[in-house]
Amino acid sequence: MKTEVIYTQLNNPHRTGNCEIVTRTVNYRATSKMRKYYQAALVIIATVSVVSLLFYRHEYNRLRYVLEVLNFFGKPGRSGVDTNCTKSSAEKKFDFHFDIPVSSWQRLDNELYVYSAYSSDAGEVRAIGIGKVNNNLNLTCNIFFEGNIEPFPGYFVLSPIKSVTEKPNNAKQKYIGYELLCQYEGGRPPIAISFLNRNEKNHNDVAILPVTNPPVTYDSNNSVICIAPPMNKPMSTADMISFLNFHELIGMDNFIVYDYGIPNTFNEALKNMAQNPSPYWKFTYTTLPWNFPFTGVHPNIVRDIIQADCLHRTYNKVMYVTTLSWEEYIVLKYHHLVADLLFDFGKNTWPSYVSYKLNTSVFCTEQKDDKRATKNTPIVLRKTHKNKNIIVNRPVYLFKRDALQRNDLVTEQNDAVTDLMFINRYQHCNRINDDTSTDTYDNSILRFAGDMQNAPIFKQYVTGKIFSSN
Repeated sequence: MKTEVIYTQLNNPHRTGNCEIVTRTVNYRATSKMRKYYQAALVIIATVSVVSLLFYRHEYNRLRYVLEVLNFFGKPGRSGVDTNCTKSSAEKKFDFHFDIPVSSWQRLDNELYVYSAYSSDAGEVRAIGIGKVNNNLNLTCNIFFEGNIEPFPGYFVLSPIKSVTEKPNNAKQKYIGYELLCQYEGGRPPIAISFLNRNEKNHNDVAILPVTNPPVTYDSNNSVICIAPPMNKPMSTADMISFLNFHELIGMDNFIVYDYGIPNTFNEALKNMAQNPSPYWKFTYTTLPWNFPFTGVHPNIVRDIIQADCLHRTYNKVMYVTTLSWEEYIVLKYHHLVADLLFDFGKNTWPSYVSYKLNTSVFCTEQKDDKRATKNTPIVLRKTHKNKNIIVNRPVYLFKRDALQRNDLVTEQNDAVTDLMFINRYQHCNRINDDTSTDTYDNSILRFAGDMQNAPIFKQYVTGKIFSSN
């Protein structure tokens, strides 16, 4: 304890020697002890506040992610997802059977191969194939019916596949896509077909293709993308995941992959994920063997063949169909779903069209990444400058359900949506010294950046969960 003088005051200013002295006794030991208690209390309060803040932030981020998913995909109780725990939600995942027929390239002779066969209501079977240009074939065809071992002869016609694109110069091309037509009489649906040379005597060696009959029209507004092999093979896992992730976001969520040699681990992982009854994704993933028999065939011809098979394979099953390669992305200018755009467009359009033309812009992958890109940023968000000097003469077409029924893939196309929906292609351009003088900045796809990086497929990939069980 210590006594100290606070102040002194003269009682009578006119007289000297008479003053009042005020003192204060201070206990410094007790004051110091109280200060330590206050500091300890402040430290405890601050610690509790920080812990509470971190916990709140963690719960907020979890809730925000769930709300984003629900906001985009809808509540689990919608769109046919069963909320009754006594039933398996997997039962609600409809199987379109896109893998029927199980196809592969079959040799008819050294210059002609067939891939698949489909029947129509007009009493004919159409087989998808490839052969030499101006091929003069001496072929006949046989049709097989249920309950009959012996086939019935049909009338054979060879027809080039109708192209919706500008074909390359046939003088430089050795092969072209064909439809092998076999017309028959009788109302029964065929189950198989064979093609053979008229001079062929050994019929046991003739390939027999199963025939797929058109299904009853499904009441479905679904969309399909048939994925052709890329121009530059192989594709990285990240780029293939980016393709699937983006198109699932815009509603093109049924994928038919013409497998040029994709690793089995990738295909199995995506099939397992697609079959998972999670309400946060609803895509389907179907693979078809693509053991293409020839090399050096122009990509446009390959695309026409795949597109012909795709249209027959999905006939009467879905509302919209298109064929893309792994490098191509459908970009919407204002809408978030392709179906929403076409629905809004169709309300003010007459007559209805069977196909919509989409123009393509090329983004060279040699260009530098966008400054905002990170290690895990998808390629479509890293490459933001398109090359105006590269003109793509082959547009992409989005077909409606009745395109095959009208048997007209070209004349009834609609060009009016080209400003609202278009294609971005990300390819290696072989540019010298990475010349970017002809590039133009295009950020149209960046408005999907947040959705892409928060989407369940992307999150499953970056966290390693997609391939964790394989």
